[in-house]
Amino acid sequence: PSKYFIKRVIGLPGDTITIEDAEVIITNEEYPDGLILDEPYIKSMAAAAPMTEVLGPREYFVMGDNRDQSSDSRVWGVLQKERIIGRAFVRLFPPDKIGILPGQVESTGAIIQTD
Repeated sequence: PSKYFIKRVIGLPGDTITIEDAEVIITNEEYPDGLILDEPYIKSMAAAAPMTEVLGPREYFVMGDNRDQSSDSRVWGVLQKERIIGRAFVRLFPPDKIGILPGQVESTGAIIQTD
């Protein structure tokens, strides 16, 4: 409870998140064959051991934008809904997309409490 993180919400309850090489794939009812995330804001993500996480009804999968240095759901596991204590209020970058309360699809940042 003493540390706070700002992370991007990658997976919602009911989703299956698969990470293979440097690709993040989301599988759910809408995308039964899987959706490979297009993340142009990520400069790099080193290939790592493959992982798959099936999210329960109150679970979220979060990742930092600096993927190679981020402490996130790949390290500490799925995030329970009760641990989400906020959301992105303002988007400042990129400048052509500055906005208040950015949309859920384009930016789903959350302030997260762990420990």
